[in-house]
Amino acid sequence: VGDEKTCTITNSDVQPKLKLVKTVNNQFGGTATVADFQAKIDGDNVPWDVFQGRNAGDYTASESFTVTGYTAGEWGGDCDADGDVTLAVGDEKTCTITNSDVQPKLTLVKTVINDNGGTLTVGDFPLFVGTTPVVSGVANGFNAGNYTASETQQAGYTASVWTGDCAADGTVTLAVGDDKTCYITNNDIQPKLTLVKTVINDNGGTLTVGDFPLFVGTTPVVSGVANGFNAGNYTASETQQAGYTASVWTGDCAADGTVTLAVGDDKTCYITNDDDPMEMATETAYAFGDDLATCFSEGGFSQWGWTNYPIEVGTYTWGMYAGASSCDPETSGTYVGDVEVVYDGSTVTVDFDLLAGFTLESHHVYAGTTEFPLNNGVPTVAPGQYYIQDALAGGSIYVIVHAVVNMPAG
Repeated sequence: VGDEKTCTITNSDVQPKLKLVKTVNNQFGGTATVADFQAKIDGDNVPWDVFQGRNAGDYTASESFTVTGYTAGEWGGDCDADGDVTLAVGDEKTCTITNSDVQPKLTLVKTVINDNGGTLTVGDFPLFVGTTPVVSGVANGFNAGNYTASETQQAGYTASVWTGDCAADGTVTLAVGDDKTCYITNNDIQPKLTLVKTVINDNGGTLTVGDFPLFVGTTPVVSGVANGFNAGNYTASETQQAGYTASVWTGDCAADGTVTLAVGDDKTCYITNDDDPMEMATETAYAFGDDLATCFSEGGFSQWGWTNYPIEVGTYTWGMYAGASSCDPETSGTYVGDVEVVYDGSTVTVDFDLLAGFTLESHHVYAGTTEFPLNNGVPTVAPGQYYIQDALAGGSIYVIVHAVVNMPAG
């Protein structure tokens, strides 16, 4: 009895705890993990998913990261959307945040150039990323990875290499968060047209290809040279020349020279000009033996022509002249070629070598010991009465060579 005792007890405030929890959402090919993101409480680094003791008070949860292509959601759990949280003694709170990979985007942009008459548009060149069709200028979402941009090309157009974020062959790598653009241009190919001229001179003509100017529409062109024109309808033509006949146009042109050029075409048209056969006249010609020749008129005949004497055994080459009515071949005659006369002592043979454009229609040869052939003992110069005298004995003889020659008129 009489005690006076005291009992004591202590109450200690319990330190609040805060845990930050991270979720990484990789739905578009991202590869980041929780470890790529640093958790922070009021700027101090802390591990994820581990309670941290803090005095009672106000705090802010946050994070830092070096990876790209991710978006952070709002803070949740016991934190408000901005990551703010109030800790009271004894609290044990958890704040959560989710980071999601951002789907990459790829845009293909097509340009069509029609500066040579082409009419196609962007829609005529379907675009693809891998096997996925896409629309020019529209961004398309793809998972992270490697892709190839391509297109359906069209005849008459050349495609550039791919540019922008694609390699020249269209390959491109997309990482999460990327927004890339690739470009390609299709340019219409200027059509080409070649006109080819052939000149045939098989009748004595002398004109060449250059004497027949060629045109496409009103544009002068050179034979055999390709020329560029815009797509459209054209007409090939030429300047014709007298004495030549032109064929119809052939090759890629219609017979009248019309031709349609589409972009990318490389067409050729042909035309031939052939010299016309010369108008021919029939003329009488005689062999002129130079110093051996005596005009028929000196024998009292009204016809012109020459008897040649003395002809000894041997070979002679004489000029043949047509129309030499005055017996002067240099002033009134036309040289038509040569005749070779061979006298072997018993007979005479002749061989004609006429100029180009001259042809031999008929010929008569007299060879004998009289100045002129005899018809019933009467001298004559009528070609139908010519003969080669029998039994020539190798002495000097007379020779007349007559020919009917076809020659160019005029």
